[in-house]
Amino acid sequence: MASNQSVLQGMILAAARETHEELKQGYNEVHYQNLLLAKLKAVGLKAHKEVAFTMYSQEGHMLGTSRADIVVERLGVVDVEGEQVVQVAEGIIIEVKAGVKPCPKHYEQLLRYTRHYPLAYNGCLVYYGLYEFKLRWSDR
Repeated sequence: MASNQSVLQGMILAAARETHEELKQGYNEVHYQNLLLAKLKAVGLKAHKEVAFTMYSQEGHMLGTSRADIVVERLGVVDVEGEQVVQVAEGIIIEVKAGVKPCPKHYEQLLRYTRHYPLAYNGCLVYYGLYEFKLRWSDR
């Protein structure tokens, strides 16, 4: 049986691919973001655009705020030793890039976001606007 996270990743991959098939190349990043967001919501996912969050150092010093392009959330229920039922938030931060080739600084940006986001979310980097569509996952 597939895990909730892999099901969520599959749904994001399908929406990202549909967005690429519809728009191909040549649009601005915001156009890809808007269509991807609409497709994620159309399949019942709780997705938000331009989510602001505060970043802190390991010592707790505020570094400043950042904005994730899209955040997809899902609440899971975990039964702990048959006694407690706990809701656990899981999700994925999606960063969208358009018209640029994949490069390490984009992945490093995504890793910073996943490390500093207040919830333990994984990340997904989606490249649009080139002749091919690329997607890269990250763990927190």
